[in-house]
Amino acid sequence: MIVGSVCVAQSDRRQSLPTNSTDGYKAVRNERWKYTHYFELEGMDELYDLKSDPYEMKNIIHQPRAAKILEELKREMQRLLKGPQLER
Repeated sequence: MIVGSVCVAQSDRRQSLPTNSTDGYKAVRNERWKYTHYFELEGMDELYDLKSDPYEMKNIIHQPRAAKILEELKREMQRLLKGPQLER
């Protein structure tokens, strides 16, 4: 992969990307999943399976089958942004 004029090995690429917005949310996504945590909108967090829902139409955050990936993405967001523990 080429970034600017620097060649980056495949193994050095990030597997997930964080977003820390000034608009009141944090988000993290990887190739398959996208999780958004809203600071001031309690109960409005979002989780999307980008493989089966690329247009982010169906928020699956409250589905029991999503609990494991949600916890993984929360930990990943915390690691990437070095913020406090996120709660749902």
